[in-house]
Amino acid sequence: MKIGVTGKFGTGKTTFSEFLSKGKIKIIYGDELGKELLKENQKEIFAYLNLKHDQNYLERLKESITKDENIFVKYNNWMYTHLPDYIIGVCEKYDDVILDAALILEWQIDYYFDTLILIKDGDFEERFRRVFEKKGGADRELYKLLDKYQWTDEKKTLFCDFVVENNGSLEHLKKSADEIFNKIFSS
Repeated sequence: MKIGVTGKFGTGKTTFSEFLSKGKIKIIYGDELGKELLKENQKEIFAYLNLKHDQNYLERLKESITKDENIFVKYNNWMYTHLPDYIIGVCEKYDDVILDAALILEWQIDYYFDTLILIKDGDFEERFRRVFEKKGGADRELYKLLDKYQWTDEKKTLFCDFVVENNGSLEHLKKSADEIFNKIFSS
């Protein structure tokens, strides 16, 4: 069973995925795979973006992206060309897997999943607060860009098998994950 959990940043995808897996299903994190791909291809990406590459490449990239939206778009274009196949290649290694990734629909890899679950929380400030607290800080401008280039929840809802509205309660997320787990695996 291939399960995709999607939604905007900070909606609770990771927590939901952990509840859904019940410690038995492998979880693949799209953000981690993106970082792996960036690390493996950093010189190529920086040449493509016409940026100076050095040991502080992550900071330089973040700074460049928040200063120039065109660099953000160009970086995303590179990732959109390479990351979807990379993710599917990793997911292929497992019979049962959950992919926790914000951009499953934008990457057009939703066809790969047996079940697609959207975690919603439309409030930017609440989502940013969660990310800020979890990471011990976050760049608001970067997250505004991320939010700007993601599909709306309304659009994503059209393609998902299940939609979970995160009301901020871990109890609610766990209950929703349990209900969906039972529906998926009792069929």
